[in-house]
Amino acid sequence: MNDSLPPDLDRLQTLEYWLRLQLRAVHTRIEEVKRYEASRPKPIPPPQPDWLLQPARAAGDGRPLYVHEGHCPAATGKAITRRQATEALTSGVEACPFCRPDTALGL
Repeated sequence: MNDSLPPDLDRLQTLEYWLRLQLRAVHTRIEEVKRYEASRPKPIPPPQPDWLLQPARAAGDGRPLYVHEGHCPAATGKAITRRQATEALTSGVEACPFCRPDTALGL
């Protein structure tokens, strides 16, 4: 038997009643929070960039690793313009082998 509970029926029933009240209060609060969250406007995610420049992996190497199209699942890095993507690819930065931004840019 649980030693932290009172041994007599009257106090056990009182405790049960109090716990039911608390549970009802929790359920009421859950419904209030659900209504509040449903009424709040949903945040709009920022637009996906068209091109990304992935930084080098080595800390001391400042040369970028890849240029990606914005939708590429392997893409990480900084958003860049179409012009910057073209300049990076023509200056020797590699095109991502998955999304092939060089093809999309006509290079």
